[in-house]
Amino acid sequence: MLFWLCLGIGIAAPNNANEGYLADEILELDDRNEWITARRKAEELLTENPESYTGHHVLGRAFWQGEGDYARAVFHIKKSLDIYREQYKNSENPPWRLESEGWWSLRIITGDMGDFEGELDLIEMYNDKQVEYEQIFGESYNLMVAERGWPFMKMHQYEDAKYWATLGIESDRDWQKSLGYNVLCATSGEQGNREDSLNYCEGALKHAYESGTGITIDASNACNAAFGVFDFEKAERYAVAATQANDGSTVSAWINLLYITLSRGQGESAVSAMQ
Repeated sequence: MLFWLCLGIGIAAPNNANEGYLADEILELDDRNEWITARRKAEELLTENPESYTGHHVLGRAFWQGEGDYARAVFHIKKSLDIYREQYKNSENPPWRLESEGWWSLRIITGDMGDFEGELDLIEMYNDKQVEYEQIFGESYNLMVAERGWPFMKMHQYEDAKYWATLGIESDRDWQKSLGYNVLCATSGEQGNREDSLNYCEGALKHAYESGTGITIDASNACNAAFGVFDFEKAERYAVAATQANDGSTVSAWINLLYITLSRGQGESAVSAMQ
């Protein structure tokens, strides 16, 4: 075990704790989203070295992404963050990018588990970490801004949700603009302001077209919002756009297209959409 720990601390890098060949292989599996194999290999690594930072980090993400086992995901990701703090933080070249990914993952898992106050705390922690990385390493990831809108919306604190969404839209980052529009779309829908919801969803879709960042999700959301105001012409247009986009597809858009074609008696098209 001493060999593993000394190797990891001695020559660690921002995105790799350098715990050996097996750990490198596990990180590659994580990058490729091959969660079944990643879990098996991470468990193998932890059998050899129960204090492996890489092993706990990837095993936690595999439980989350591959199996939706949030409880075990939280346990292992928290364990990896503890190991980082105890063994790597004060080393010469700590794997800080992996630590950042750990905080990012933990924040999403916590929100998915319904702990929205905890999610807000983790957003704050994540942002604090980025400031720390910038001061120490001269680089960092972007701060979370509009991300705060989701937990506030889910706690029915709508004005706070709108505040952070608006800050995202006013930023110069495409992701923040897109996220801000979608938070406003969802928040307006939650409040029963269907016209506003459609306008914000259309704003997100317009931004997606202009920025070239992919339209599938935004078109699908706009389709849902159009249904909310009984504008079936728009609903069909946005559903088609979502199902024909080159950046993927969504179940929601196909289901909406199914309803539209069924209402018109277009049986063949409805069966195709259902399939």
